[in-house]
Amino acid sequence: MALRTFTESNPITMCFGYKTTPMIKINKEGVTYYNSVKDKIEALKTRKKKDKFVIVWPGQWSTDVFDISEVDISKILTDYK
Repeated sequence: MALRTFTESNPITMCFGYKTTPMIKINKEGVTYYNSVKDKIEALKTRKKKDKFVIVWPGQWSTDVFDISEVDISKILTDYK
């Protein structure tokens, strides 16, 4: 499965705020799920260099999994102050 990426026409901010779009952190300690915006923001603010983040956007017919890049994280932390 290939991870999708966010684009200018399909930005992360369009789905980040929904509880139905969980953010997942993957690192050597394991996998952690975040549903609330507050928890997602806190996880991004306290991230470690090797943490990997994805966001799951469920659809009617399929579910998309998006890679969260450093550019996406910067946008989130700016837009959700």
